[in-house]
Amino acid sequence: MSEDTQVAVEVVTPEAKTISKCLAAFFTVDKHQVNEAENDELILPMSESVVDMVKKLHGYLSASLPLAMVPKLYFPVRRLPLGSTGKTDRKALRAMVDTFTKESLRPYVIFNVGTEESSD
Repeated sequence: MSEDTQVAVEVVTPEAKTISKCLAAFFTVDKHQVNEAENDELILPMSESVVDMVKKLHGYLSASLPLAMVPKLYFPVRRLPLGSTGKTDRKALRAMVDTFTKESLRPYVIFNVGTEESSD
């Protein structure tokens, strides 16, 4: 990750009924890694450079945290939503993924980020 890449990890348990509960990491990416011509969605698609970043982030977290605390979902976001106190708005993060179906979550599952394992 480049020095100017801001990586803020917010671990949240998505509460969507279409998926089982698991930990998710939301992180911002360098603006040069984002295609500004894309829509204004807060959650970004998984580009090749973002996939590489997720692999590194997952490797670091796997080496640093107990297995139960390592996120299974990784969401690159344009920016982290902030509440009125200036803290990360965790409810807004949950709301962003509550509408996702299991199929739409597939690109964000760590097993789909360059490993041979299956998420099913």
